[in-house]
Amino acid sequence: MLEISPLLIRITVADRSCCTVEPGKELCLLNGRICPDRTKYIFWDNVHTTDVINAVIANSTFDGVNTSPFSISQLVN
Repeated sequence: MLEISPLLIRITVADRSCCTVEPGKELCLLNGRICPDRTKYIFWDNVHTTDVINAVIANSTFDGVNTSPFSISQLVN
């Protein structure tokens, strides 16, 4: 069964990046506007995920939610 991380519950913006990205570009515009609460966004820019998503991926990999046949936790113990 897939467990939903409490961190994911905060995500409310999935259709745009947290920072301003020029059309046709991938990275944040230098000195561009940044969202007021990056914990609500999946993407920082058009390429990179936010710290919230990175934490969910890291925790689920360590705990074995998205790894097989062993979790990282099992491998280091």
